[in-house]
Amino acid sequence: LGTLGLAGRINQGVAKHYLPALSLKRLGEQTDPDPQTSTRLRSALAELLAGRVEPAAFTSARAAALSTANAKESWREIASYGPLKSLAFVEREPSGKSRTLRYKAALGEHLLLVKFVLEDDGRIAEVNVEEEE
Repeated sequence: LGTLGLAGRINQGVAKHYLPALSLKRLGEQTDPDPQTSTRLRSALAELLAGRVEPAAFTSARAAALSTANAKESWREIASYGPLKSLAFVEREPSGKSRTLRYKAALGEHLLLVKFVLEDDGRIAEVNVEEEE
Protein backbone atom coordinates (compact mmCIF):
# COMPACT_ATOMS: atom_id res chain seq x y z
CA LEU A 1 0.00 0.00 0.00
CA GLY A 2 2.71 2.48 0.94
CA THR A 3 4.75 2.06 -2.23
CA LEU A 4 1.65 2.58 -4.37
CA GLY A 5 0.67 5.72 -2.53
CA LEU A 6 -2.53 4.13 -1.29
CA ALA A 7 -1.82 4.42 2.44
CA GLY A 8 -2.14 8.21 2.34
CA ARG A 9 -5.40 8.00 0.39
CA ILE A 10 -6.82 5.49 2.84
CA ASN A 11 -5.83 7.73 5.75
CA GLN A 12 -7.45 10.75 4.09
CA GLY A 13 -10.62 8.82 3.37
CA VAL A 14 -10.91 7.65 6.98
CA ALA A 15 -10.16 11.13 8.32
CA LYS A 16 -12.81 12.71 6.05
CA HIS A 17 -15.35 10.19 7.30
CA TYR A 18 -14.83 11.35 10.89
CA LEU A 19 -13.98 14.99 10.12
CA PRO A 20 -16.14 16.08 7.16
CA ALA A 21 -14.58 19.55 7.27
CA LEU A 22 -11.50 17.99 5.63
CA SER A 23 -13.51 17.35 2.48
CA LEU A 24 -12.75 19.49 -0.56
CA LYS A 25 -16.48 20.06 -0.94
CA ARG A 26 -16.41 21.98 2.32
CA LEU A 27 -13.11 23.75 1.74
CA GLY A 28 -13.77 27.47 1.71
CA GLU A 29 -12.79 29.60 -1.24
CA GLN A 30 -11.07 32.91 -0.51
CA THR A 31 -10.96 36.24 -2.30
CA ASP A 32 -8.15 35.95 -4.81
CA PRO A 33 -5.37 38.40 -3.85
CA ASP A 34 -3.68 38.09 -7.26
CA PRO A 35 -6.13 37.33 -10.09
CA GLN A 36 -3.44 37.86 -12.72
CA THR A 37 -1.31 35.03 -11.28
CA SER A 38 -4.38 32.82 -10.96
CA THR A 39 -5.23 33.39 -14.61
CA ARG A 40 -1.68 32.42 -15.59
CA LEU A 41 -1.84 29.28 -13.42
CA ARG A 42 -5.22 28.31 -14.84
CA SER A 43 -3.74 28.58 -18.33
CA ALA A 44 -0.75 26.39 -17.37
CA LEU A 45 -3.12 23.85 -15.79
CA ALA A 46 -5.35 23.82 -18.88
CA GLU A 47 -2.29 23.17 -21.04
CA LEU A 48 -1.26 20.23 -18.82
CA LEU A 49 -4.77 18.81 -19.05
CA ALA A 50 -4.55 19.13 -22.85
CA GLY A 51 -1.29 17.15 -22.82
CA ARG A 52 1.01 20.12 -23.35
CA VAL A 53 3.65 21.78 -21.18
CA GLU A 54 3.97 25.54 -21.48
CA PRO A 55 7.78 25.82 -20.99
CA ALA A 56 7.79 29.50 -20.04
CA ALA A 57 5.38 28.85 -17.16
CA PHE A 58 7.65 26.31 -15.42
CA THR A 59 11.18 26.06 -14.13
CA SER A 60 13.31 24.02 -16.54
CA ALA A 61 13.45 21.11 -14.07
CA ARG A 62 9.66 21.03 -13.63
CA ALA A 63 9.03 21.36 -17.38
CA ALA A 64 11.35 18.40 -17.98
CA ALA A 65 9.63 16.33 -15.28
CA LEU A 66 6.19 17.12 -16.72
CA SER A 67 7.34 16.11 -20.20
CA THR A 68 7.99 12.47 -19.26
CA ALA A 69 5.67 9.72 -20.47
CA ASN A 70 4.56 8.91 -16.90
CA ALA A 71 3.70 12.52 -16.12
CA LYS A 72 1.78 12.93 -19.37
CA GLU A 73 -0.18 9.76 -18.62
CA SER A 74 -1.05 11.04 -15.14
CA TRP A 75 -2.34 14.32 -16.57
CA ARG A 76 -4.29 12.43 -19.26
CA GLU A 77 -5.95 10.42 -16.51
CA ILE A 78 -6.89 13.59 -14.60
CA ALA A 79 -8.12 15.24 -17.82
CA SER A 80 -10.45 12.28 -18.39
CA TYR A 81 -12.59 13.56 -15.49
CA GLY A 82 -13.96 16.22 -17.78
CA PRO A 83 -13.43 19.88 -18.65
CA LEU A 84 -11.90 22.32 -16.17
CA LYS A 85 -15.04 24.06 -14.92
CA SER A 86 -13.48 26.23 -12.24
CA LEU A 87 -10.28 27.05 -10.39
CA ALA A 88 -10.97 28.83 -7.09
CA PHE A 89 -8.30 30.33 -4.85
CA VAL A 90 -8.06 28.69 -1.42
CA GLU A 91 -4.84 29.86 0.25
CA ARG A 92 -1.39 31.36 -0.11
CA GLU A 93 1.62 30.35 1.93
CA PRO A 94 4.88 32.29 1.54
CA SER A 95 8.06 30.37 2.29
CA GLY A 96 11.45 31.94 1.68
CA LYS A 97 11.97 32.79 -1.97
CA SER A 98 8.99 30.75 -3.10
CA ARG A 99 5.27 30.83 -2.39
CA THR A 100 2.69 28.11 -2.32
CA LEU A 101 -0.77 28.67 -3.76
CA ARG A 102 -3.65 26.23 -3.40
CA TYR A 103 -6.77 26.12 -5.54
CA LYS A 104 -9.91 24.04 -5.59
CA ALA A 105 -10.48 22.81 -9.12
CA ALA A 106 -13.63 21.25 -10.58
CA LEU A 107 -13.11 18.89 -13.51
CA GLY A 108 -16.36 17.35 -14.62
CA GLU A 109 -17.91 16.07 -11.39
CA HIS A 110 -14.53 15.69 -9.63
CA LEU A 111 -13.02 18.10 -7.12
CA LEU A 112 -9.25 18.48 -6.86
CA LEU A 113 -6.94 20.45 -4.64
CA VAL A 114 -4.16 21.83 -6.84
CA LYS A 115 -0.98 23.09 -5.20
CA PHE A 116 1.43 25.31 -7.12
CA VAL A 117 4.83 26.28 -5.73
CA LEU A 118 6.12 29.40 -7.48
CA GLU A 119 9.69 30.62 -7.57
CA ASP A 120 10.32 34.31 -6.85
CA ASP A 121 10.28 34.96 -10.62
CA GLY A 122 6.77 33.49 -10.84
CA ARG A 123 7.68 30.27 -12.64
CA ILE A 124 6.06 27.07 -11.38
CA ALA A 125 8.55 24.87 -9.54
CA GLU A 126 6.00 22.31 -8.41
CA VAL A 127 2.42 21.33 -9.20
CA ASN A 128 0.56 18.66 -7.23
CA VAL A 129 -2.99 17.42 -7.35
CA GLU A 130 -4.97 15.85 -4.51
CA GLU A 131 -8.24 14.19 -5.43
CA GLU A 132 -11.44 14.27 -3.43
CA GLU A 133 -12.30 10.76 -2.29
